[in-house]
Amino acid sequence: MRYALLLLMVAPLGAFADAGTTTLMHRIFAGSFDTSGWTVAESTNGAFSVQMPGPFEDFTQTGGADAVADKTEGIRATAPNGMVFIALKLLYNKKGTARDEFEDFKSGAGLPAAKVTHVGLVGLEALDISYGDSKSSTSERVILDGEALYTLSLQWGGSGEAPEWAAFQPFVASFKQLPPTSPRIERPTIWQNDQVNPAFMHTLTKDACMKKTIATISRSGCATNQCLAFLAGTTGACVAAASGHTEQFCASYDTQYIEKLCAPGGLDESRCSLLSAVKQAICAPKPTP
Repeated sequence: MRYALLLLMVAPLGAFADAGTTTLMHRIFAGSFDTSGWTVAESTNGAFSVQMPGPFEDFTQTGGADAVADKTEGIRATAPNGMVFIALKLLYNKKGTARDEFEDFKSGAGLPAAKVTHVGLVGLEALDISYGDSKSSTSERVILDGEALYTLSLQWGGSGEAPEWAAFQPFVASFKQLPPTSPRIERPTIWQNDQVNPAFMHTLTKDACMKKTIATISRSGCATNQCLAFLAGTTGACVAAASGHTEQFCASYDTQYIEKLCAPGGLDESRCSLLSAVKQAICAPKPTP
């Protein structure tokens, strides 16, 4: 399990579908940043939040014999300097598993050159662990709360103490448990990794394409220019492939999407520009040859 956590930190999230797990992305490249470049990242269904130094991914993983836990609620971000921050809430079907895993962390089992320190948190048991090898180093806080285990990890390439070590303390200190709520109903979900393909897009209507894109840019999602550019291309490809009459779609585009979503208090300028770019690509008159 220790090395599975290491893989989850550094591997693309979509890769875990091959390990028998199911990953549902709630938000990608999300965040509303303060002047220092940090943002509060709240897990959609994990009832916790942390501060992240860059755009974050908010996800749920379930199932699979090779899974880190029976269910994982996670937030992951990569800082501009390449350091990886990840916060996980690990949930287990079998009672007592969280305690067993915490005891393994306490012993440093399976973690290279581990150094373990006990941390005093009111009402919780917690450890700070540092470990690594010549390829990467990690600082991690592990928190036991009943049948749930939280891990707050900061990883960087190479060995030894990172120059940005001071980022670990504000990261772990920002962790907050929030009141539990019912799982968020996402209809539709945002664009998932395995949906960005013509076969899936052909199953949608043009309006369904737009609704998936709107879900993706909502809740401070897709906060980078790179994400917006990729999403604009994805949306244009989907609308072109999806069922429905283009003329009717274009005739109602402004009232259905731009006027409704870009009114005062709605989406910001960059996200509204994405909607305008899709309209231009699909609805603008094509030059005659």
